[in-house]
Amino acid sequence: METLEALGSGIAECDRRLSLITPADWELPTPCDEWCVRDLVYHITWGSALYAYLVTGEKFEDLVELPSPEEVSLDPITHCRQQAIALAAAARKPGAMALVSDWPLRPGSTGSEMIGFRTLDLIVHTWDLPRAIGADESLPTPLVEEGLRCVQPEWADIHRAGGYWRAPPAPHQPMRVLSGSSCD
Repeated sequence: METLEALGSGIAECDRRLSLITPADWELPTPCDEWCVRDLVYHITWGSALYAYLVTGEKFEDLVELPSPEEVSLDPITHCRQQAIALAAAARKPGAMALVSDWPLRPGSTGSEMIGFRTLDLIVHTWDLPRAIGADESLPTPLVEEGLRCVQPEWADIHRAGGYWRAPPAPHQPMRVLSGSSCD
């Protein structure tokens, strides 16, 4: 799966889960320690805004203000969708995948590597969301395989630092591996 195709698939799958959120779901706990659904959607929104900024070649140290929880909480689903659209547009700009960034998680990363990591984060949280609200957790196999590809040795330092996996992979539970959750 190509990087931009995976990003588009991840955004579409996340959007499908966002549409399932009801008003009663916002305070439900998620597999992410100490986050409720509202916090998770904010994290997804903030991440898309961050990567949309970085994939333009802007310096992390010059980062403009990202959406605040207060801004996003007024209409979380709309904000999340807007930032996903902005990310997809920024990633498709000529040269975006080849640029070299000062991304703090891995300085010297290309735009393609950053978008790969963003897609992985999106896959993980697209699984977390339906787990929290009691919806279908299944994701397209090619998208999950793309996420697993990102969890290769060259990404191990980032994933361990971010808590994306805490135990050796169980072949039959790829999203559990990606999320690091203790859910069965």
